[in-house]
Amino acid sequence: MKKVLTCILLLMGVTISYGQGPGSQSANRGEQLMDQMQYSAAAQAYQQAVDVAPRNAQYRYGLALAHYRQKNYRLAVQHGEEIMRLGGYEPDYYRLLGNSYDLNGNYEKAIETLRKGLKVHQYNGDLYFDMGIIAMERSKMQEAITFFEAGIKTQPPNANNYFLATKLYAKSNEPIWALIYGEIFMNMERGTERFDEISQLLYDTYAQLLENRGGVSRPEIFLQRSKHNPFYEGHKRILQSLIERNRDVYYRSAASDKGRDMVLVISNLRKNFIDNWLSEFGQTYATSLYHMHQKMKDNGYFDAYNYWMFNKPGQAYFSEWLKMGNNSQQYQQFINWYLTNPLRVGFNDYLVRTKYESQ
Repeated sequence: MKKVLTCILLLMGVTISYGQGPGSQSANRGEQLMDQMQYSAAAQAYQQAVDVAPRNAQYRYGLALAHYRQKNYRLAVQHGEEIMRLGGYEPDYYRLLGNSYDLNGNYEKAIETLRKGLKVHQYNGDLYFDMGIIAMERSKMQEAITFFEAGIKTQPPNANNYFLATKLYAKSNEPIWALIYGEIFMNMERGTERFDEISQLLYDTYAQLLENRGGVSRPEIFLQRSKHNPFYEGHKRILQSLIERNRDVYYRSAASDKGRDMVLVISNLRKNFIDNWLSEFGQTYATSLYHMHQKMKDNGYFDAYNYWMFNKPGQAYFSEWLKMGNNSQQYQQFINWYLTNPLRVGFNDYLVRTKYESQ
C-alpha cells in the first residue's frame, strides 16, 4: 500500500516554469518528459540543467524526483540531501527526501526529515500524512493513526488525513471514529474514487454496528488508550442504546431483512442519534458537522443527504426512493441547498479525537 500511495498521492509533482535562466531549457524539457512518464530521459535532462546551475534547488528537485519515479531511491536520497544543503525548504523537498529515505530502508531518517519539515511548515498536514503512511507500511497502526490525527489538527481542511484515518479506524475496536472522520472527508472531497470508497466503507461499518448491536466483532487493529474521551464514550453509549432499544427496527433489519432499504434504516438511526446527542451533549460539544445535520433535519433534507452519502453502496435503494412521492424534487432541492451550505472545516472549527481527551 505504501509504495502505491506514495507515488499516487504524495509526489505527483507540480508543473513548474523554470524561466529563462541558465539550464532552464534542459529543465523545461525534463518537466515535459516527466509528464510523459519518460523518467530516465527526464533524469538526463535535469542532470544537464544541474550541471549548468548546480545550486538551483528546483533543478535538483526535478532530478531527485525523476530518480524516485524510477525507484532509484539511493540517488533520490543523494540529490534530496543536496537540496537541503542548498537551503531548499519547500514542503515537497522534505516530502521527497523523507519518502526516499523510507523506501531506501531508513525509517528513522524518514521520520526525522519530515519532522524537520514541520519545524519550517508547521501547518502542513501532508507531512504528517507521509509519516502516517510510513508507519502503516511497518504495521505500526496506532502510531499511524496518531500521525493522521496530528495532521488533522495541524491542517483541518486537508482531506488526506481524514481519508486514511477513516480506513484504519474502520478496522479497529473504535469504528465510531471512522464514521465521524469518513463523513467529514466525504463533505470535503466529492465525486472522486476515494469518495466512493469511503461511502462503501461507512455503509459497511454502519451495517456491522447494527449486526453487532453497537459493538465490534474481532477488530483487525486493537487500539489502547490511556486517556478517557467523553466525546467518544457519549457516541458509543447513545448508538448502543438506540440499537438495543430498537432491535426490531435496526438489528433485525441488518441481520435478516435483506429486502429492507438499508440506507433508510441507517438514516433513521442517524436521525435518532442526532436528536439524542444534541439534547445531551449539544451545548458541551458544539460541532459544525452536527449543526449541519440539525439544519438538514429542519429543512427535511436528512434522508436525501444520506442517500447522497451512500449512493454507491445503496444505489438500488436510492433509485427506488426517488420514485416515491416527491422524493425526486426533494433530492434536487437538497442538492441546491447543499451547494450553498457546505460543511465548514477550519482552524477554529474542526473535529479530531485528541481535542476531547481528558487530561
